[in-house]
Amino acid sequence: MYALIDCRVSDASLSALRSRGFTPILMPPADYLDEAVASHTDMLLFIGFGRFFCHAGYYENNHALIDSIIAISGLELTLSEEHTGKNYPHDVLFNACLVNNRLICNKKSVSKLILEYAELEGCEIIDVPQGYTKC
Repeated sequence: MYALIDCRVSDASLSALRSRGFTPILMPPADYLDEAVASHTDMLLFIGFGRFFCHAGYYENNHALIDSIIAISGLELTLSEEHTGKNYPHDVLFNACLVNNRLICNKKSVSKLILEYAELEGCEIIDVPQGYTKC
């Protein structure tokens, strides 16, 4: 099992993950996000519908790492070129939570690509006011 996590994780947390059978994969920061959340996986990517969603700029800067994740996971890569930024709501493009056949998100701020795939998959979309849905 793999765990995609903030590259600033503590050694104690890495040890705890490894002791539970996880292989940590440290996600580098995105320069388009605020420094405080620049490596938070819920801000960098979304995994669902057999796909790995991320911003095209993030992929461009980290393609080797992302390609290795794609290779080991069997997921399809889906790149977004939607506007991102350091301030809300431009920082929550991938911040959504998929539970069974329900996508919990703020429909106004989540990636339109995620919404499109959710609709294609027949997911119930639960629109919530909180853009930091997966936080």
